[in-house]
Amino acid sequence: MELTGKDISDILEALSYRKRAFEEYEDYPSKEFQKERIAEVDVLIQKVRNLRNR
Repeated sequence: MELTGKDISDILEALSYRKRAFEEYEDYPSKEFQKERIAEVDVLIQKVRNLRNR
């Protein structure tokens, strides 16, 4: 079973909400930890975009 264009769009939308939540959350142990979490989501977003653009 393969991902459809709609599936990929939905995943990207969910990841953008997740990234925003990481950006807005203020109770991380440190700013560095927050930046790491945001970077993790950025990597996932790029991977999904790469799938979309194949």
